Amino acid sequence: MTLALPCSQNGLDKNLYGCLTYFSRNENVPGYYCSSCQAQADSVKATRLWKPPKSLVIMLRKFRLDESSEKAVISFDLKDFNIRTYMH
Repeated sequence: MTLALPCSQNGLDKNLYGCLTYFSRNENVPGYYCSSCQAQADSVKATRLWKPPKSLVIMLRKFRLDESSEKAVISFDLKDFNIRTYMH
């Protein structure tokens, strides 16, 4: 499994857990159209994992659409890494 994590976190810790928290945050989706009930309503979207993958590749997205790049150093400690915090 591959996760492409954004690095621009607006004040969050510049570490792997901060990137995962930013990636899995709730996002408001105004005016979402539900095809089941044929109505429009505001909703919330979030990305979560169902089960821990056998192998995980983490790609840090340090470039933005305006072609500038994030200069921050992202720290990580794989010894105590726990992906279960970000599971559904």
